[in-house]
Order: sequence, then structure tokens, then C-alpha cells
Amino acid sequence: MSNDVTRFLDGYHADVRDLALKMRETILKSVPNAREKIYTGWQTIGYSHNGGMKSQFCAISPQRDRVNVYFNRGTDLDDPDHLLEGTGKNMRHVKVRTLKDAQSKALKELIKAVAALAQPA
Repeated sequence: MSNDVTRFLDGYHADVRDLALKMRETILKSVPNAREKIYTGWQTIGYSHNGGMKSQFCAISPQRDRVNVYFNRGTDLDDPDHLLEGTGKNMRHVKVRTLKDAQSKALKELIKAVAALAQPA
């Protein structure tokens, strides 16, 4: 694991830190070529295809009692399990409250789908 990720998550409660690490694992297993970047100003860990914002497809945002997973093109996703929340123009998020939530098949499918949408041409 990256020392940067460890340092970034150090300030969070152990339960939230564990959730964030499990989400990180889920994202990196779902999209093995994803690049990870920490955005301290936004308090997120972003995932993209080439390290740039234009190809970023999702981000982990630790909260006090959960982890939000943001989907940059969430409005373009098919969400049969109704996990996505939010009212932004493009962005949607999923609230991850348990380790089981972080490993759900439906969430993995959303991650794979949004990564495919952001794939550079």
C-alpha cells in the first residue's frame, strides 16, 4: 500500500480507515490498471486511467461514519440496484457503511461501468 494513502487515512477513525482501504482494494481489483491520486484539498482518493482529472472515473471520500464513493459520470450509469444518490449535473455517489457494502457485486459493476465510460479513446 502507498505510504501516501496511509498518511492520508491516518486522521480518520479506524472503522472509516478500514472501509476506505476495502473500497480501495475493490476499485483496484475491479480496474487493475487504475491510477490512484490523493487530493488533500478535496479529501479524496481519485482513480483514473492515466492519472489525469479528465480520465478520473471515481473517488473515495472518507466521512465521519462512512465512505462515499463518487462517480464522475454517475448520471450515465445503469443502476438497477438503486445504489447511486445525489442530484448533481453528472456526479453521483454511493454511501458505503460496511465492509460488505464495499464488496457488493452491484458496486463492483458500477465501478467497472464508469471506468469503461472514462476510458480514453
